Amino acid sequence: MKIKPGNAIEINITLDSETELRLLFDKLATGGKVQMPIDKMFWGSLFGSLTDKFGIGWNLDYELKSE
Repeated sequence: MKIKPGNAIEINITLDSETELRLLFDKLATGGKVQMPIDKMFWGSLFGSLTDKFGIGWNLDYELKSE
């Protein structure tokens, strides 16, 4: 399936836990393409970005708790 320019979307989701983030990321990455692996970001979150097997872009975020 080829996505035509202008028809693509990205979904942004903030998760409630690191475990949820990693589980969802791994499931969506199956058959898809990871753009940015999960990593700690300068804004204080774990973040990852990917395109699933259907061509939908996903940005997943989990805000790290400050200690």
